[in-house]
Amino acid sequence: MDWGTKEWSNFTIAFIIVTLVGVYMVRLPHIISDQPDLVADYYKKNWKWNIPMDYLLVLGYFAIAGYIWKKLGYKKTSQHLLVLVITTIIISGSFFLIFKIQPETDSFFSKWFHRAGWAAVLYDVVLLSSIFLVYVSLNKLEI
Repeated sequence: MDWGTKEWSNFTIAFIIVTLVGVYMVRLPHIISDQPDLVADYYKKNWKWNIPMDYLLVLGYFAIAGYIWKKLGYKKTSQHLLVLVITTIIISGSFFLIFKIQPETDSFFSKWFHRAGWAAVLYDVVLLSSIFLVYVSLNKLEI
């Protein structure tokens, strides 16, 4: 991704907005996964580690999708969103399958994928799509 200061700032702001509103106010992970104990462990108990890790993971998904956008010559927001959704399904779905074929362990992600199932992948799609749409909206602002 060829980002300047504005894009980095807008990505960071979009991540913060979606995390605060979607995760903490609307409680999307609770609603989608129906795993309130795991969500509380991840976003309340261990937030100091997990929020920065989420930022890097989301950035990684964006980087992979951005590479695909560039290679395919996609310019439209709808094309970018579609590629991001498909990328998220492939990556998160692969992690789901990897964790699901193994017995559940004490690791958060093992518990998350075993207990939330495909809802964990759906949550990732909603989270990343939301961050992307807020990011795009921020980039259109003339500030």
